[in-house]
Amino acid sequence: MLSGTKEISVANKILSVGDVAFELEIHERDVREWAAENGIPAVGTEYMFSPTDVKRLEESIDDDDDDDDDDDATSAENPAGEDGDEDEDGDEDEDDDIDEEE
Repeated sequence: MLSGTKEISVANKILSVGDVAFELEIHERDVREWAAENGIPAVGTEYMFSPTDVKRLEESIDDDDDDDDDDDATSAENPAGEDGDEDEDGDEDEDDDIDEEE
């Protein structure tokens, strides 16, 4: 998601969901989900982020991107997700042996 580490442009300021989404270039929905999962304080229904919270979210995003890279490598090795037990017509080889005997 992020092309590199961004310097948070605010210091000692409480940020809104919109501010955080703008700073990190992500969707507000993703910011709200992360806030709910990580116990970020809220006033009513509005979350309040400190610069430290934003850095934690940014690190979380970077970690998720690293995990996605690992998944991509696995997909490239086996794009169809096949386990190798099926033959050309999509069934297991044992069924073909039974058909040939009949």
